[in-house]
Amino acid sequence: MNRIQMQLSRGLRHLTIGATAKRIFGLLNVAVLLRFLSLVDYGLLSLIYSIYNLLDLLMGLKQGDLVVAHCSQARGKGDRKEAEELFQSYLLLIVIGAGLIMSVSLLGKHLFLRRYPVLASIYWPLLAGILFTPIKGIINVYLRIKQDFGLIKLTDIVRSIGLTSGYVILVGWLGEGLRGAIIAYAIASFMPLFFVGRRLISEATRSIIRPTIGPMVALLRGEGKWQLSRYGIVTLHGSARPWLIQLVLGTEAVALFQAAKAVIGIPKDILPIKNVLIPLMSHELPDRNRLDRLYADACRYATWLFSAMAIGIVLLAPGMFTVVFPKYQEAIPVIQLMSLNFLTAGLGHAQIPLFYALRLQMAYFFTTAINLGSMLIFSVPFMLMFGVQGMALIFVLNGIMITLIRHYYLIRRFPEISFTWANLVKLSHQDRQFVKNLLLGG
Repeated sequence: MNRIQMQLSRGLRHLTIGATAKRIFGLLNVAVLLRFLSLVDYGLLSLIYSIYNLLDLLMGLKQGDLVVAHCSQARGKGDRKEAEELFQSYLLLIVIGAGLIMSVSLLGKHLFLRRYPVLASIYWPLLAGILFTPIKGIINVYLRIKQDFGLIKLTDIVRSIGLTSGYVILVGWLGEGLRGAIIAYAIASFMPLFFVGRRLISEATRSIIRPTIGPMVALLRGEGKWQLSRYGIVTLHGSARPWLIQLVLGTEAVALFQAAKAVIGIPKDILPIKNVLIPLMSHELPDRNRLDRLYADACRYATWLFSAMAIGIVLLAPGMFTVVFPKYQEAIPVIQLMSLNFLTAGLGHAQIPLFYALRLQMAYFFTTAINLGSMLIFSVPFMLMFGVQGMALIFVLNGIMITLIRHYYLIRRFPEISFTWANLVKLSHQDRQFVKNLLLGG
């Protein structure tokens, strides 16, 4: 097995373990919060976390993957200075954004508390949560640039353990309620700094002492604007779909589709292929032969992994929903239909990092917009003909269509990408070594 395959299998194994741990602890978190928080407090906590996610977007402008790609390309060319300047500029952008948000929060404290007196007892923990929210994303970007996937796994697991422990102690044992949950979130968000804090603080200090926002401004004026616009399209897509189902079929259909989508989303969550491939492909860009081999291998391995997950979901979903979630048994055929999307999902997940490596964010944006447009045009007639399974069918057809559009765009734009459909099913000794290393390590 060559060096690139070894890096891919090792990185994917580490991130899959970390993502699986987050999933497991996430379920424990929900169980603790539902057990010990009132319905009102749980609702408020959900709103607060949604605000944290919005503020995290405003501070980093969703540029993390682009920063990873560009820094990895610079490191691949041997230009570490360019990579350091871009990362420091990214840090400075977040520091400026966090400073502005904290300033507004402090100056507007009395106004906020007069408007929302319920926040009085949790105001300072809320601000701590705002301040610490970007830490996870910064660490993730930093370690992906360094290709230190093992440390990403460790920080993910530690943060997950810290959050669950905080909920159990502060919410369950001490009875601190909503305030305890927010404090637990702030502490857990801070904990990963114990592993990389010294290096990040050094980078942040340099970015403040020698401010260099120029690289991020250039990035935002170029590919960054397409990245941010694409995120808006994705958000609109996710928000519009349940409302269309509600308008055509009603609330129960929304619940069935969303339950099915949650199950279908599990493989994407626990197989974060994109997070491994963006730095690897971007780093290998100067050598197009190695990039070509990496892309071919990634398409093949991702197709195998997602196909295996599809088979598992088709076989396990009936039993799980019949025994554990009997109210959602009608979602079983929807899940089984949507699992057909996995036949091309592997190829699709390998394509995305290539768009980053080759700096094709505009094309990535337009294909994402086509996906949204197709959903808006065809979902209503399909739902009128086939019910909620009509939306599931659109989900599958759109996934296949967009993957094929992106495939033919890539091979026409870069003919040297010697991808063949036979590549998806061939099996060599190196492939067997990859699977062994992925499952058992090495």
